[in-house]
Amino acid sequence: MDGKDGILEARMHRFLRAELSRQDNLNVVRHLLEDAQGSSRTSMAARPGSFAERRNALEEENRYSEAFRRATLSLDEAQARIAREKAAAPGQWVVLEPHPQARRQVMIRNDKRLQSWGLFDLLLRKAQETVERDPRGAVVLAELADIIAGNLDPETYGAERVADFRAAALAALGNARRIAGDLAGARVAFQQARIQLELGTGDPLEDANLSNLLANLLCELGEYEKAAWALERANALGRRFGDPLITGLDLPQSLRELEAQRFRQRDTKGANA
Repeated sequence: MDGKDGILEARMHRFLRAELSRQDNLNVVRHLLEDAQGSSRTSMAARPGSFAERRNALEEENRYSEAFRRATLSLDEAQARIAREKAAAPGQWVVLEPHPQARRQVMIRNDKRLQSWGLFDLLLRKAQETVERDPRGAVVLAELADIIAGNLDPETYGAERVADFRAAALAALGNARRIAGDLAGARVAFQQARIQLELGTGDPLEDANLSNLLANLLCELGEYEKAAWALERANALGRRFGDPLITGLDLPQSLRELEAQRFRQRDTKGANA
């Protein structure tokens, strides 16, 4: 495979994972459509232009077709790997769980078998599911999920996806710390989550989730103005993408009072105008 083929195949991988920019996605789709149209023709003679131009066009179409085939095959293999990782994750957690937290962290950093998306996903879900009844336990799980995400191979999972995974783990960590009463630690985790989100794909639903969780923290810190803006951002993103988990979020009482105060101020200004 020459350098051009390697670049093309990498682009096809990113296209199939929805990681390309809008313009690059359009370019790939255009080439795929041209390839489909070209394959329906019986010969190069049916193509417009000189013989060299027709030959180059056919070679380019074949190049895209082969890159797409290899990328699709590779993604099929990745899906099979993910299925294996998810199946192995419960057993891996059984091995990790009896150890102290510091020892678990060392084990994860030193054993590549534990640096898998399957184990990351299991621990993240456990942290999210148990945070209300056991926030300190959720802190432990989210810390481990973040360490796993930080050790995932970017060549295997994609650098932007790895950043997304870290953003999700840090958001869960910040929420768990908040509920556990560590407000300063929660703020740090949310700040780190925001950095990772910007390094990643910029998933708007992850952004909405982070903004919503941050609003809860800001309320507890008494920073109601910032909380209102964070919640407004979460709701705007939710409405934009039609996610029912985000749309219709309920304002805490303190924020309801702040919003009511804003409306009263607007009404007063309108009456005095």
